[in-house]
Amino acid sequence: MANIAFASLVSEILPEVPGCTDTLVTRTLRRTAEQYLTDSQEWRVTLDEQPLIKGMSEYDIEVPYSYTKAVRIIWAEVDGKRINQVSDGQQVRSDSNIYCHLDGYGKTVIVKPAPAQAAKLQLRVALSILPNTAALTDTVIYGMYDTLLHGALARLQMMSGQEWSNSQAGEQNEMLFREAVAKARGHANNNGGSAVRKMRYGGI
Repeated sequence: MANIAFASLVSEILPEVPGCTDTLVTRTLRRTAEQYLTDSQEWRVTLDEQPLIKGMSEYDIEVPYSYTKAVRIIWAEVDGKRINQVSDGQQVRSDSNIYCHLDGYGKTVIVKPAPAQAAKLQLRVALSILPNTAALTDTVIYGMYDTLLHGALARLQMMSGQEWSNSQAGEQNEMLFREAVAKARGHANNNGGSAVRKMRYGGI
């Protein structure tokens, strides 16, 4: 399993944005990949069990790669039993005995109330990448390849006042990008919580 650097994809973009710099294209590809993975929630992994300590609410999430973060908890279990998980802005159900939510930029999970005894926590999460990510595993890149190019082109072409500005082409690429994101998220949600390509620890 190899890594593919965003910088290596610049040649796919440059012909459509004459005058744009390699640095800007690379940064745009990275941001587009982060947006795609965050919005589609397609890259899903089941993490190893981790111990819960009596009286302790905050736990680090051991994501499979240092450049990844959790953007959503798909499900959570304590000692094999499902518990509620909440996203930002959601209200906790009044009948919830225990629940969890993400914190710390997707690197931490908060369990409330703090466990009254030792237990085991297991999470299935959707992953995205951190802003400084330089490369991704080839399986993840190839899984979103065309969509990544459409999204990056949309961002660049819709910049105003640039040599390469092209709002009409940018709007078309933006539409293709958004359609692909919606389709990917729909497949992931409808396959019992498994991404359509079953991405797991970088594998499809």
